[in-house]
Amino acid sequence: MAELADYFERTRPELRVTAAARETAKFLLLPPMPALVQLATPARVVWTSAAGLAFASLPRWARRLYGLPGLPTTDLGASVTLRSLRLASSVLPTTLREPPAYRAAKQRMARTPVRRLAAVAAP
Repeated sequence: MAELADYFERTRPELRVTAAARETAKFLLLPPMPALVQLATPARVVWTSAAGLAFASLPRWARRLYGLPGLPTTDLGASVTLRSLRLASSVLPTTLREPPAYRAAKQRMARTPVRRLAAVAAP
């Protein structure tokens, strides 16, 4: 964590929000959806909530680069929400918590002998 903090401290003065970055942020926060999906399902509300949480979890300085609003409680609110989601997901059955591709990868790893894994990992 210290190395990552040092990296951001060094590169932060060089970071800028470009027009492409703003367009991407706009797309992530408000993606195009068919009217029926927006009106007949909770997709828009769920998506906007998840995207808002993702942006709220950015460091304050990064949110400021995008010109996003941030209340004094934004960091605390994002942390509490993320911890609550993690706790809530930990009680879900594995079939709901882990996507099929992840479960399949775990099964392949369980069938792979340790010595083959060591050979693959060696430089």
